[in-house]
Amino acid sequence: MTNALVLCGGTGSRLKEISSSPKILIEFGERKFIDWLIKYLLDNKFKKIYFSVCYKKSEIIDYVKENYDEELFDFIIEENPLGTGGAVRNFFNQHHLKDVFLINGDTYWSKDIPCEILNASPNELTLMIKSLPVNDRYGDIQNIQGNLLFQRGSVKSPILNSNVFAGIARVPRVFTDFSGKNAIGFEEVLEKYTLISNLIKYDGDMIDFGIPDAYLKLLKI
Repeated sequence: MTNALVLCGGTGSRLKEISSSPKILIEFGERKFIDWLIKYLLDNKFKKIYFSVCYKKSEIIDYVKENYDEELFDFIIEENPLGTGGAVRNFFNQHHLKDVFLINGDTYWSKDIPCEILNASPNELTLMIKSLPVNDRYGDIQNIQGNLLFQRGSVKSPILNSNVFAGIARVPRVFTDFSGKNAIGFEEVLEKYTLISNLIKYDGDMIDFGIPDAYLKLLKI
């Protein structure tokens, strides 16, 4: 069974001027972004979708239960915000699965998930990456002799010809075998990860609509 873990527990503070609801429930087309995302995942042959929820979690849970067949979905509750890395560990603490597909709940993709990711080994970490000519917002990813190195791009210090995480990864259970704080970001965990990692390039369009300008781009689709 192909399982997806959708990360949607954040507060979406940078979009508060547009919507007070969780980002995944923002208006998109004639419905909400979550409707597009569910269709996208089902079209890519996922059989079970888990939503990792925290901020206003009842809004997300109620919406899914009111509009979809409950057998396809489940919810992973974060009592306190865990960050993207902590949310993955929280999932594996509750479900004894070999791996899961991590899905950003605030990202749009114009093309299907590459088959190299869907067919990747469940024992290896596989990241979908996107090449950007100018990266002024994301973490640049480099695989140096098997070690993943990151550098954050910014408006003042953009990174040229950058590879960034595109919001989808096949994550093995051993990925969360780390000690330390419960709340931790995905990139922080990646920097600690020393086992085999694969970087698969994605050639479609990607919109991470965590900021108002990006959300306006999303509305033009």
